[in-house]
Amino acid sequence: MIKRKFKVNRKEPAKRIDQMNKAELTKLRDYATFMSNAAGYADDGGQQNWWISVENECDSLIKSLP
Repeated sequence: MIKRKFKVNRKEPAKRIDQMNKAELTKLRDYATFMSNAAGYADDGGQQNWWISVENECDSLIKSLP
């Protein structure tokens, strides 16, 4: 479980991934995909792997929500 908090909406405080709803998780997953691709182009393997793990965790939580 990733403990970091992410700010998905400007008007709301940052939340942990397990506190987000489906729309917020989808938005964060799309951003994580963008960032992992950007880190890949910058040849930064550590950052790319971290964003991929965020993306995978969002995917698993989206599938588990009704």
